[in-house]
Amino acid sequence: MEQKEISLLLGPRQSGKTTLILKIKEELEKKGKKTAYFNLDRLEDLENFKTQKTLLEKIKFELGEDKVYVFIDEIQRLPNSGLFWKGFNDYLSPYKFIVTGSGPLELKENIVEPLTGRKKTFYLYPLSFEEFFKFKTRKEIKEFNHYYQFNKNETERILDEYLIFGGYPKVVLAKGTKEKEKILEEIYTSYLEKDVKALLGVEKDLSYKYLLRYLAGETGSLVKKSEIRRNLGLNIKTLNRYLFC
Repeated sequence: MEQKEISLLLGPRQSGKTTLILKIKEELEKKGKKTAYFNLDRLEDLENFKTQKTLLEKIKFELGEDKVYVFIDEIQRLPNSGLFWKGFNDYLSPYKFIVTGSGPLELKENIVEPLTGRKKTFYLYPLSFEEFFKFKTRKEIKEFNHYYQFNKNETERILDEYLIFGGYPKVVLAKGTKEKEKILEEIYTSYLEKDVKALLGVEKDLSYKYLLRYLAGETGSLVKKSEIRRNLGLNIKTLNRYLFC
């Protein structure tokens, strides 16, 4: 937190990035530190990012010229964000920037690569099984076999839950199957149905959905392009674009 470089926190949607930075922000404020928070999903916050000077003047006006920890959520919403941050080299400011981003496909090209040497990158993923097991049992993963010996049914239930629903924090915290399914559907819709479709320039919406369903059913298996084309009726150019990305 005390380094000059931008702290870049990347990870999929709903992996807990916003929760984490708001927790860090809260802890800094308890120590008497100045903080600012911008969520670029909000239009009123995005307005402050027209230029580097606009953003710096906004922070200076509200918090002064002393050190401020500036948290910026969903940086991928900012057009040409890589060039925007490169331009900060022209400004000597006392501000420390902590930035989050989702959608690694576009982030890599637009943010990560342009900021080489100017940022420290951290990744936040959904819970691993080790973390999931510890959350459910308060036991370390090295105690798994011992726990299984005395709690066979409970251990198998925990394993089944993780294999079926995964480790997204919000899903893990959800109480029932219906609630978990609803949250997963929202994640699927926001990521695959919106972000990836927009990135790939999907034209045949139904073919794209069939392809996702087909690939989901073949997880862990070898798939052949010719078989996919035959089953889904996709031309080779469209199929190559989908599969490459």
